[in-house]
Amino acid sequence: MNLKLTVLIVALISYNYNLSQQNTLKTQEFLQFVKGKDPLVDAVLKNHEQYRLQIVYGQVTHHSEDSVSIINSSLLKENYFYPASSVKLPCAMIAMEKLNDLNIGGNYYFRFNNDYLCGSNAHMSNSQNSKSSFYDIIKEMIVVSNNVSFNSVYEFLTPGYLKTKLREKGLNDIHVFNKFAGCNLQENLKCNTIKFYDQNDQLLHKQDASVLNLSEMAENYNYSQKKLIGTYSYKNRKTTKKPYDFNYNISTSLENLHNSLTDLIYPNNINTSRRWNLKKSDRNFLIKILGMFPRELNTKIYQDSTKYPDNLLKYIVFGDPNSNTKSNSIRTFSKIGLAYGFTTEAAYVVDLETNKDFFLSITMYTNKNKTINDGIYQYEQISKPFFGKLGMLLLEYEAQRPQPFSRGFSAPRVGNYCRDR
Repeated sequence: MNLKLTVLIVALISYNYNLSQQNTLKTQEFLQFVKGKDPLVDAVLKNHEQYRLQIVYGQVTHHSEDSVSIINSSLLKENYFYPASSVKLPCAMIAMEKLNDLNIGGNYYFRFNNDYLCGSNAHMSNSQNSKSSFYDIIKEMIVVSNNVSFNSVYEFLTPGYLKTKLREKGLNDIHVFNKFAGCNLQENLKCNTIKFYDQNDQLLHKQDASVLNLSEMAENYNYSQKKLIGTYSYKNRKTTKKPYDFNYNISTSLENLHNSLTDLIYPNNINTSRRWNLKKSDRNFLIKILGMFPRELNTKIYQDSTKYPDNLLKYIVFGDPNSNTKSNSIRTFSKIGLAYGFTTEAAYVVDLETNKDFFLSITMYTNKNKTINDGIYQYEQISKPFFGKLGMLLLEYEAQRPQPFSRGFSAPRVGNYCRDR
């Protein structure tokens, strides 16, 4: 990871904040700014209902070295969307908090018992064949969105604990009651025993197997016709004329995803009861991995830039294939979700050359043939370049917006260097 990003993370860690949120920001100025600048952006904004488009823009104002305010603005009407892997962001934050509470460091490895088996059990077998820590798998879960890693995190957290912690943080719209493993609804509520060991193979902590009651999961959902999406469904190599049912699945609001990121980056003005119990090094770790590209992992497979390009899982700013954006001047600290035609990303964008920053969260739906689960969606043609173009236009908009105080993100600070755990 380059020095500029390292210094940026250190600068973020050392801040004091004055965070304000309003929903009354006038959006016409920004919409007027982007109008006519790109035909794809114009077309998507014009047909936003077709694309089930939602946008949350967090405008950051720096008042002094240690004072920041943010005005969040929801630009378009809220619709249901399937968040997919974007929920890994709050899950990673809760996992880091739980590791901190249990005093489990990055040198502890873990093993799963096989109390309950369903779907893919790769995360369980992987734990038996390596000495990976949860810091290792959280990093892979975020940087390359590894689902096997997520399944380990999910079982470590358990759905009941996840529900409780999300409510404590005010993230009431986020519901995560299943792994990405192909298990049925009830099987997803069963979690295996986990044992933690130090490098001398001494047992240090045991988390017993657990089962969440189905009724406790169900009380978090209301069946809705609005979650019946599409005209056709594809299953078992057959297309039937009926919508896909997203009821009782992973769900969230875009605002909750957006807030989980702003709470991580600028935490100090959050109500004490909602503040994340993260050590400086834990928050440092999370911010760093949110900003990493796959090639920055110390794993040979991810060095293949054709298979793992920088914009593989970073669409905001980087998604437009015709952009000349340089990876070393702009960073997005983000998590994307991509499934069933839905594209979602929550991002904190920093221009290390102009010292401008903002938050941008987007979700949209691209499914021309109206068939769910056939794998034919317009990610590359529409959502990916739209996210990229809108991010670039916001960089242009922010560049001409005056700041009361210029925050030097790239200014070096002696003695501060961000290292992996």
